[in-house]
Amino acid sequence: MRFAVALLAVAALASWSAGAGNPNDPGGKITVDSSGIIRWEAEAPASIYVSPDGGPEVLMVEAARGEQKPDWPHAGHVYRFVLRNTGDGRWLHSVTAEKDAYGRLVVTRETLWQRYGLPLAAILLAAGFLVAGLSNWRRLDLYQVVLVAAAVAVFSLSFGNYFFGDSIAQLLVRPRSVWGAFRSFFSVSEWYRPFSHSLLAYLLFPLFGNHHLPYQACALLLHIVVALVVYRAFVRILEDRQAAFVGAFFFALHPINFYTTYDNGFFAETTVALFYVLSAWCFFTRRFAPAAVLGALALFSKEAAVTLPLLLLAAVFVFFEFRRDWRGWVRRWTPIGAVWLAYLALYARTFSWAGGRVTAEGRPDYALSAFELPRGVLRFLLWSLQIPFGESTGSWYSRPALLWLSAAIGLLVALFALIALAKGNLGVRAGLLWFFIAVLPMAALAKEFPHHLYLPLIGLALVIGELFAYLGRRLPRPAVVILAGAVCLGHASLSYINVENDSRLSWVGGSALTAHNAVLFLNGQAGKTNNRSTIYVVNETPDDLRFSYLKGDTFRFSTGLNGLRVRIVQRPGQVPWPLIQNAVVATYNDKCRCLFDSTDLFARGAPRQPPQGAITITSDGLLSWQSDSAAMVFVNADGGPETLMALYASGATKPDFLLPGHTYRFTLKEATEDGTGALLDLAYYRKSPSGKVWAGKQPPPEGR
Repeated sequence: MRFAVALLAVAALASWSAGAGNPNDPGGKITVDSSGIIRWEAEAPASIYVSPDGGPEVLMVEAARGEQKPDWPHAGHVYRFVLRNTGDGRWLHSVTAEKDAYGRLVVTRETLWQRYGLPLAAILLAAGFLVAGLSNWRRLDLYQVVLVAAAVAVFSLSFGNYFFGDSIAQLLVRPRSVWGAFRSFFSVSEWYRPFSHSLLAYLLFPLFGNHHLPYQACALLLHIVVALVVYRAFVRILEDRQAAFVGAFFFALHPINFYTTYDNGFFAETTVALFYVLSAWCFFTRRFAPAAVLGALALFSKEAAVTLPLLLLAAVFVFFEFRRDWRGWVRRWTPIGAVWLAYLALYARTFSWAGGRVTAEGRPDYALSAFELPRGVLRFLLWSLQIPFGESTGSWYSRPALLWLSAAIGLLVALFALIALAKGNLGVRAGLLWFFIAVLPMAALAKEFPHHLYLPLIGLALVIGELFAYLGRRLPRPAVVILAGAVCLGHASLSYINVENDSRLSWVGGSALTAHNAVLFLNGQAGKTNNRSTIYVVNETPDDLRFSYLKGDTFRFSTGLNGLRVRIVQRPGQVPWPLIQNAVVATYNDKCRCLFDSTDLFARGAPRQPPQGAITITSDGLLSWQSDSAAMVFVNADGGPETLMALYASGATKPDFLLPGHTYRFTLKEATEDGTGALLDLAYYRKSPSGKVWAGKQPPPEGR
């Protein structure tokens, strides 16, 4: 009976949290009919995205309502069309369609996961938790099953995305031989992460190549392993499986793990946490040689492991009788201390001290400063409660009522921690010690990234587990189960929403979308690119060169053409951002404005005939041009400076910026490497307030 009542209560809570509390309530509609027409309507400006065969979403069009009949769907491929609010990117509606062998674009299935997946996952999670909490099954630890299933359900949301910039860079600079992989352990460049960056890339790339999904699966698997190790450690510390589960669940389902489960670019977070936890565990169970080996692997994974010896020393002073056996503890700590000192001797040479800041040679933008510590610690504490703070968490769900609730929960946990500390609770002491020591180097960084919370979060998770262990000793078991289930469901539901937002709107999601669109463009240029080709990217300013894909990494990585050249054409204030997204969207309409292949653009050695081209504009404002080589279309208004409109050999467009009373001069020029091409043709357009149109090769007479 108590099981049924508890199940109904938590299921009701799950339905509320996933329904009424879900910001993704439909506010628009999109349909696809068999003739291939896509129709949509929203209450506000909206964007239509398409995802072919489960790949990343690509922007199709932006309008509150309309219809379109694209000519690019191919038989045998599945396309998912998504309607999103242009203002905040939230999902409004989606539909999945497939083009069959008869040429019909028919709806294959509604994306039920977006509409019903969260309530269903929440109810299943509640049922699994309650079965595990209220049953007497001891041999089958269902808590671990629920932990794994929940992590897969939430963090597989990012599956189907593409590599982001740093991930591509890591794979490009991977070792190419056993000797190269071995040598990476003895050299410091930008970072010193020979295990997580160099060795894993060397081992995995021959297996997976430039296919993104296997790297995502490996990243998620690593996180699941860490979560299970944390759960098993909590079981030993708390001696309460239910409390251990709540603490491990808080850690495993936190939205920062969108990053740690994304791809190879974040292997460092999970590997350092895994070896860090195992090393500490071995040390306190008096297996000192394995602790030293695991500590070395943690240091080989990420610099954050430098705090491990400090944590072990502090724990010895706090939890053990150091004075009685100080010689023994020093002797036991010596292996890890030797590894730590060797690491510092290798790495410290790359650091410099100036103005109260520690700066690395390879990354001067990652400066460490004690002045950053208070703000950094506050930032990580707020992030642990899923409260957005700073630009990097700007896409997190921030409904005011929910933020106040999170703050209230945080205050209650803090109050419990203070009381438990006063009473000498060892679990709370250990958790807080872990958090504040592990967070030191990350909180001192001038830059802020949510995934840096991964290792310190384990300490706060232990405090959460200790809280529920305390409640379990003082409240009836069904009440504790219902309370724990409600907390886990609320945490998982909010994480689901934040992960879904991050996969599209975060700096990683945005970078991955841009990189993927560059690959889509190259796929559309199949047969035109080779090691003698040049790709030109038009950009507003040098500051907008986000990551290295605009410098060629993405292009060379996806094609395997190491000789492919990528050039940046700077036209400040003339070409809108984002660049590559616009280019890919334009290729759907054969009007590529920002990116083009130039295999034969600049002939070397052989004489060339002068290029020919023509440009026209009709009375209704339709601009057309044709050239026998790559060309640039410029426009100037009322004799002002020229603004680049298009980069393409031929095309047609109807510019929407033409206003009555202004004279526009359109110029067609040959595309040249330095951006200054020979004049091919020109045309004028002027529309008077009375409606008279002047369109031709000569400027309009005065007064027209």
